[in-house]
Order: sequence, then C-alpha cells, then structure tokens
Amino acid sequence: MSVSTELEAIRKAEAEAENRIAEARRKAGEILEQAEAEASAILAKAKEKAENEARTMLAEAETRAREIEESLVEEAEKEASLLREKLQAKIPDAVRAVVERIVKGHGGRPDA
Repeated sequence: MSVSTELEAIRKAEAEAENRIAEARRKAGEILEQAEAEASAILAKAKEKAENEARTMLAEAETRAREIEESLVEEAEKEASLLREKLQAKIPDAVRAVVERIVKGHGGRPDA
C-alpha cells in the first residue's frame, strides 16, 4: 500500500468517524428532545390528576360539611321545639301565679 493510499484511507476513516459523531450527536439531541417532551407530558398528566383529585376532595368535603350543617340545624330545631313545648306548658301556671300576686297584692279588691 502506498503512502497516498494510506493517507486516503485515514482521511476516509476520519470523515466516517466525524459523520458517526455528528449522527450520534443528532440522535442524542432527538433523544433529549423526546425525553423532555415525555417529561412535560407526564408532568401535565400528573398536574391534571392532582387537580382532579383536589376538586373531588373539595366536593366531598363540601358535601360532608353540608350534611353536618343540616344535621346540626335539624338537631337545633328539635331542641328549640322541645323548649317551646316545655315553655308553652308552663305558661298557664305562670299566668296564674302573676294573677294571684296581683290579686293578693290588692287584697282581693280590683280597685285597691
């Protein structure tokens, strides 16, 4: 093999190596872009899932709060009704006691 042939083979090998390096860099860039796109898609899905879960949890909490509120209101209304009934039952006795005091205070005389 002559020196020029060897030099030509070396140049050819160098050019081929440069082409392979350039191709490897191009592929690495594509892989990186694809990985970034996939990471963005995964993050977007995770964010959407988290937002959906948060909305669901909030709706459940609001529903539970309404149920508790309704239960408390119902309980308070029952308690108020019972108190009203007890007070209604005591009104005749209270009126009688007031009338007796008035009558006794006047000595049984309406004009005294």
